[in-house]
Amino acid sequence: MIFRYLKNFSLTDVYGADEAFVTGTFAGVAPVVEVDGRVLGEENAAHYGKRGPMVECLQQLYLQLLEQECPSA
Repeated sequence: MIFRYLKNFSLTDVYGADEAFVTGTFAGVAPVVEVDGRVLGEENAAHYGKRGPMVECLQQLYLQLLEQECPSA
């Protein structure tokens, strides 16, 4: 289960994030690895500067939902 909640956040919060992503109808779930020239996450993390495990999970779940809702003809 993935827990979620809504809150206002500052740019400082973003700079300190382990992972970030944006969503849209065209891109689905797209990872954000850098903001204002700052790489997100911890330097020693395996996913530093790359898609992280939560974004990967969300992308897989999104693709599964698309396959269920929009089967190929």
